[in-house]
Amino acid sequence: MSKKEKPLSKKQLERISNVFAKARKSYNKDISYRKFAEYMGLSHSTIQAIENARQEPSISVINTYIEKFGGTFAYWLGEATCKNPDNEAIHNLTGLSEEAINKLREYKNYIDITEANMGDYYFDVAQRLQVLNYIIENIEHNGFCPDESLNTTDKNLLDNIYTFLFSDFDTKNTPNGYMYCRKIKIGDKQVSKGELLQKNEVRMIYLLNIQKNLNKMRDEIQQKEFESN
Repeated sequence: MSKKEKPLSKKQLERISNVFAKARKSYNKDISYRKFAEYMGLSHSTIQAIENARQEPSISVINTYIEKFGGTFAYWLGEATCKNPDNEAIHNLTGLSEEAINKLREYKNYIDITEANMGDYYFDVAQRLQVLNYIIENIEHNGFCPDESLNTTDKNLLDNIYTFLFSDFDTKNTPNGYMYCRKIKIGDKQVSKGELLQKNEVRMIYLLNIQKNLNKMRDEIQQKEFESN
């Protein structure tokens, strides 16, 4: 690492503080600064100052963290998102977190190693990868805006899950409930029928739609497996 010509900015110090705090919490989220400092062989005041974005870590401090937790200087200086440089390239390309990349790498490595002696867990891992691929290949972003339209007929799985988990459907501003438009096809004509629904009824529609989409995903995955055999 080259010697710095000027102090780091507040934003840079905040990025560094997040990286150092994450390391301590990954070791033990409930550990005190003093106990953690004993483990690291550093002063607790130095660790606190770095985690509170008041102090820039020295080269010797960064080396200590690298020895204990791995990573590169770029990672500990907040200039890289991932400890592993290979993961950094994947993150920059896909936006996946290092934890997600490591889990995918773990699954793939397990499949490669055990393919010759395929056991029950091999098929579990293979199916997890298949499901993840299916979800990514079929993502359609619809804006996640529940108040724009409550017609969930054409909404995708991730949209429905997001809406079900994070929308309050507060009826204070709509005391009469939410208007839900149900589309029905009769012959060649598509008819819309409006229904006034309360909060719990709207939630149930989203939950049923999630179940419907999950069943559809399961059937399509099973069909792909059947076609490949």
